[in-house]
Amino acid sequence: MLALSGLERLVIQIKNLEITNEEDVEMGKEMMDCVAVCVLDSEENCEVFLKASGYEVMLEVIHKNIYLRSDAIKVISFCLTRCPPEHSVYMITQAGCLPFLFSLLMKTQDRRPRKGEVFMAPRNAQAIADDLEHLLSILWNMLKHLTKMISDNPKNQIALERFLFKFLEEGKLQRILGIYQEYVKPLLDFDLSAFKETEEIEILESDY
Repeated sequence: MLALSGLERLVIQIKNLEITNEEDVEMGKEMMDCVAVCVLDSEENCEVFLKASGYEVMLEVIHKNIYLRSDAIKVISFCLTRCPPEHSVYMITQAGCLPFLFSLLMKTQDRRPRKGEVFMAPRNAQAIADDLEHLLSILWNMLKHLTKMISDNPKNQIALERFLFKFLEEGKLQRILGIYQEYVKPLLDFDLSAFKETEEIEILESDY
């Protein structure tokens, strides 16, 4: 029997973790951070994560564990940033990720802790923004992967169609357009007259 890698053990520990106190929450977050660093480090670690059913575990955490939900979203975002395109096809056809991801995209993320969520702190604006950025990163990487996979193998078209059809559901496109407007508005309102030196303006324009 092959020995489990450190990453595989972390995924199993996260799956079996029961939150009973604040120390459990802190330990869970530390384990999530370790997984996030590992998958961002190399494609090889992403493959280990996939074989350890890491995506399924993270989706289960998103669905059932409010304390580690943001951490699980971050792990998936980091993994899809580093992994080969085949992972996005797996996420749709095997892990069944789309209902979870689009549900999160449509929900208001600024709610206060509910009764019974005794170890859950109120979410601040930065935490809400971080979740949204990670969700957008997941969707963008999936779209990028799926379009590439179609060019390599037309049989993968069904995964892309399932992904795109989710945007046709009620309210999805409006939500995406609303997010786009939120991101663009600060750029449109930015006042370049505050910069006196032409070189500073040119640097800013080249950055955007």
